[in-house]
Amino acid sequence: MSKKVRRWLLSLLVVIVLMGNIASSHEIYHNGSTPICLNWTSVGLNSSGGPKLFVNSAIDSSTTAGARYAALYQGAMSQWNGLICGSVNVTVSYVPLAANPNTYISNSTYVWNQLGLSSTTAGMTVLYDTQSNQIKSYSTANSSNKSIKQASIYLNPDITAFTQGTYSPTSTIVNNRIIKTIAHETGHAMLLGHPDRPSYNPIGTSVSSLMRQGAPDLYSNVSISPTNHEIQDIKKKYQDHLQL
Repeated sequence: MSKKVRRWLLSLLVVIVLMGNIASSHEIYHNGSTPICLNWTSVGLNSSGGPKLFVNSAIDSSTTAGARYAALYQGAMSQWNGLICGSVNVTVSYVPLAANPNTYISNSTYVWNQLGLSSTTAGMTVLYDTQSNQIKSYSTANSSNKSIKQASIYLNPDITAFTQGTYSPTSTIVNNRIIKTIAHETGHAMLLGHPDRPSYNPIGTSVSSLMRQGAPDLYSNVSISPTNHEIQDIKKKYQDHLQL
C-alpha cells in the first residue's frame, strides 16, 4: 500500500471518528431510536449559519386567548433573538407579509380543527419542505425531502388550554404558560425536539430546559426561556455538523 493511500485512509478514519464523537441535537421527529434530520434551506439561515426566523403574525386578537397571544408573542419569541451558540447565533424578527416571512404564528380555529388537534394541546408547529409537503409527524417528516422552507406555529384558540389544572391558576401563571408555549414552539420552528423523551437520549432530570414538555409552574426543570441546553442543541445542529 502506497504512502498516499495510507494517508488518505488515515484522514478518512479521523473524519469518521470525529463524526462519531459529535453529539447530536434532539431532533424534532424521531421514532424512539432513529431521528430524522431536517434542515432549513438558506431562507432560514442567517450569515453565521444559525437559524433565522422572519415571523408574520396572523393572531386574531378579538378572542380572549388571542388578546393574550397578541400581547405576549413577540416577547416570548424574542428571547431567542441574538442567542449566541458557539460560532452561530439566532435571529428572530417580525415582518409583514410583503417581506417574505418564513415563519407564521396563528390561533386560527379553522386550522386547529383541520389539524385534528386536542382541546388540551397548547400549541403545534407544522413545517413545510421545499416541495410544500406538510410535516407534522414522524411519517410525514420521513417522506419529506428534509429541506425546510417554512414553519407555522399554531396556538390553541381556546384559553382553557392554559387555565386547566387541579387549581385555579393566577393570571401570571397563565401568562407564563403561554410564554413558555410560544417560546417552545419557536424552538420547534428551529427544528429542535423534546429532550425529555425516555426513548430518545433524554437529558437528566436536574437539567432545566425550555424544550421539555409540561407547564413551568408544575415542573421545576421546565423553563419559560432558552437555557444552556437549548444553546448546546442549537450549536450541535447548526455549527458542529456543518463544520464537517
